[in-house]
Amino acid sequence: MKQLQLQEIAALRAIKKMRAHWTNPVRPAQELITAFEKRGLPMTADLLREAVTLI
Repeated sequence: MKQLQLQEIAALRAIKKMRAHWTNPVRPAQELITAFEKRGLPMTADLLREAVTLI
């Protein structure tokens, strides 16, 4: 969460790169957001929802 707030572009770039490595199977951005929620990071998930087209 703090990385998203402090360096939003760099953090989103890293999250996009992380998701790109999920190739078997390919996972949609929404699945990544749900994973953050399930791991107890609801505020991070909310921020990612706002930037879903960037990840």
